[in-house]
Amino acid sequence: MLKPVCRKVVFLALFIFCYKQQLPAQNWDDKINLLASKGTVFLIENSDPFDLLDVKIVKEQLVIKVRYVGGYVKHDFEIVWPVILSDIYHPSFAVVLNHDNNYDLQEKLITQVLRFDIEESRLGLSSQTLQNTHITVINGSNRDQKVATP
Repeated sequence: MLKPVCRKVVFLALFIFCYKQQLPAQNWDDKINLLASKGTVFLIENSDPFDLLDVKIVKEQLVIKVRYVGGYVKHDFEIVWPVILSDIYHPSFAVVLNHDNNYDLQEKLITQVLRFDIEESRLGLSSQTLQNTHITVINGSNRDQKVATP
């Protein structure tokens, strides 16, 4: 039978080994899944907490900067587009961004840039129209937090 001190040393060594195995990767792009679907922005699903920091359109991508807690498993971010979009001059619409942390219990604060393709084939809006589009992103975990493109 191991003495109490030996048990503590063995336990501590095992803990350190397991902790080192769970250190998160530094490339956070490998730690997220980007999903897109069409639906109504008024039916916001349960979303795990995150912060919206910035939103902009760059070429044919909606670029969203977010901050969330995690670091061990892949997180899912899903953007919900309106069912119907029209190709009118200066269109303006809202989308919802939902976050699923997949039960990640790590507490590292991660800032991530998400890029969603919004090219013509996906949304039906021409490249010229996209340049004049204003999109408001609603935080699926906090409906009061909304960030709009400039």
